[in-house]
Amino acid sequence: MTKVWIAAGAVLALTAGQALAQDKTVKIGFISTFTGPPAAIGNDMKNSFELGLDHHGRKLGGLPVEVVYADDQTKPEVGVQKTQELIESNHVDFVVGYIWSNVLLASLKPLVDSKTMTVVTNAGPSQFAGELCSPYAFSTSWQNDQTPAAVGLYMNQKGVKSAFNLSRNMPRPASRGKFPSTQPSRSTIYRCRD
Repeated sequence: MTKVWIAAGAVLALTAGQALAQDKTVKIGFISTFTGPPAAIGNDMKNSFELGLDHHGRKLGGLPVEVVYADDQTKPEVGVQKTQELIESNHVDFVVGYIWSNVLLASLKPLVDSKTMTVVTNAGPSQFAGELCSPYAFSTSWQNDQTPAAVGLYMNQKGVKSAFNLSRNMPRPASRGKFPSTQPSRSTIYRCRD
């Protein structure tokens, strides 16, 4: 969480003049999952963010902070809708959050198009660090490819010839245009063999 505060502080310092010109309150849109089983993660993120704000006197850069929370329901199509609402209806200065890579990828276009400063706290699709890299969006976590690359290397070194993987159908390298579709995720079983 410390990295989130450092990134948020740096972004705020760079754009505080813009926020002051518009308003004397910094408005932050916080998008995460607050319903269903994954709500445990989203609520932990929200509680830690609130705790951090309390420790800073509910101010960033000397300005009072207002947070607008939005539930992506773990669905890309809901995430992009909530992202657009935060930008267009709530007029937030910043957006933070995003647990799921598929939700982030669906939501990235409106964030980039509106030049809304964004701090991603968990999602790490490779496209975000590559072809969809933007000066308006920062990540405080990892890239999704890091773990499987390390596991694959380890498995090869140990001579593992086949493996099963049961996981959510998360984003793969984009092959359908710059911004991936907002299709819902499905669970998938993969069998890998040499």
